[in-house]
Amino acid sequence: MQRKPNARLEAEYNKRGSCCEYCKEKLPFINITRDHLVPKINGGTLNDGWVFSCIVCNMRKSNMNLEQYIQFSIVSVCKVLRKVVARSYMISQEEIDKIRYYHKVMKSCQQLSTFKPTV
Repeated sequence: MQRKPNARLEAEYNKRGSCCEYCKEKLPFINITRDHLVPKINGGTLNDGWVFSCIVCNMRKSNMNLEQYIQFSIVSVCKVLRKVVARSYMISQEEIDKIRYYHKVMKSCQQLSTFKPTV
């Protein structure tokens, strides 16, 4: 899915650092989505605040608010760590990458919890 050209949104995206607000991965504007900080299913609107996010983070966050997404990330890291402990601390690169990803997400969500909405 690619975003239609929109000069105002693209300027805002560049101003915010040209990356996903959750995982901090740099992405071209055409591959970015806007995520509602308060999910639409919970009554949120774009006026309640939104951030740019990659498709993967937007889908993982789904209809969770920031606090729920932090909890989800913590649980995900714990699942990976339980598997590692069960294998006598043998860890794969994929598991290291998952832990790094969720660490970035948790850190970003904590910063976003003090985020001032863009209206």
